[in-house]
Parts: sequence; C-alpha cells; structure tokens
Amino acid sequence: MTAAESNYIYYLLVEKLGYGDEYFDYLELWRLLLRREFIFINSMDENRAIDGIDLRREYLSSHPGNGLMIDAEDPCSVLEMMVALSLRIEYDIMGEIGKECPYRWMNIMISNLHLDDFKDERIYSGWKSDANYILDRWMLKDYSANGEGSAFPLEKYDKNQKKMVIWSQMSEYLNENFS
Repeated sequence: MTAAESNYIYYLLVEKLGYGDEYFDYLELWRLLLRREFIFINSMDENRAIDGIDLRREYLSSHPGNGLMIDAEDPCSVLEMMVALSLRIEYDIMGEIGKECPYRWMNIMISNLHLDDFKDERIYSGWKSDANYILDRWMLKDYSANGEGSAFPLEKYDKNQKKMVIWSQMSEYLNENFS
C-alpha cells in the first residue's frame, strides 16, 4: 500500500467514520476495497457512487499534493461508497439516535457481507479471490431474495431485495433492525 493510499484510507475510516484501533485490524481489506471499483446494475445506485466521489473530492481539496493516484473523475471505489453510505445513515437518517457513531454502519455492512473474516491476522493465500467473489455477488445482485449475501439482509421481507436499489434495501434493513 502506498503512503498516499494509507493516508486516504486513514482519512476515510478514522477521520470521517471515527474508527479507533480496530481500524488497524483490516488494513489489507481496506486497501482491496479502495482499489475495487464500485459497480452497479441499477441506475439509481449511481447516487451511492456520486456520494463516494463527493467524499474523494472533499479529501482532494483539503489535502492538495497528497500523491494519491486517483482523481476526482475516476470511478467510485467500494470503500468510498460504503463510507459515504455509512455517513448518510448516521447523519441523514439516524441523527440523534445514532449518537455520532458512523463506523458502526460500516461494521454492519462488512459483517453482513462476511468480509469481517478477512482480518489481517487471518489472511490466507487466496483471500483476495474470496473477498472479490463476495463483492461480485453483492454488486451484481447474485444473492438470495431476502438479501442474504448483500450488505442488508432481512429476516422478514415482502419484496425481492435483488430488485431494489441499495438505498431501499438499507431503509428496510434499518426499519427491521433499528425501529
């Protein structure tokens, strides 16, 4: 990982989301998520990518000459999208209920996707293939109708989660688990 990537990841996860020491447990996963383009098959999910790119623009304008080999017009990364969505959940939806703890939403998504198995101390040969497989299934909506295999699985559902945009999936997940 380059120093510029490391600084940017630190900005996203520690400065923006408020991670503490647990941030250091997943440095390789964070790097993979930063280098992985966020792809979407529902055009409305472009809004999630725009939020991620807006975060990057904020970083680039506040950290000029940072050496980051990503510019404002490059596609959104999975990490940027997930951080931006975590911030939206915390500040736009949960408000006072959330008590300013945006990293917990990132933790929930990472756990629901089963990416929490990829702590640096447990990395094994072939882990990137496994992690990329999980990401492919999620972004291409190759998961079950209840959302198992996505960032927001539901116990009770009446709509096929594969046909819903990420924002709607997230809203239903929050209603089911935090209402």
